[in-house]
Amino acid sequence: MLALESIDKCTETFAIRIPEVLKIHLDKLSIHQKRQLNEEILVCMARAVHSARFNATVYLRETKVKSNDAQSDGTTFSIEPEIDG
Repeated sequence: MLALESIDKCTETFAIRIPEVLKIHLDKLSIHQKRQLNEEILVCMARAVHSARFNATVYLRETKVKSNDAQSDGTTFSIEPEIDG
């Protein structure tokens, strides 16, 4: 897990509703356990944002644009099947 010191200062509040029974159990956690829980929640939220922004074509298609660079040949690589038409 991340060390909380390695992330930006938490200045915003985000509230969620939870069952009362869960709140009772959360209140019984030690300070260390609450910090760990907070860190895990932050990471989970970051993963949700990352997944929402995920674009598979970034990893599945490489398009090279023709430029003055001698290494660029203007070739397009793709895993999509070619359609003869």
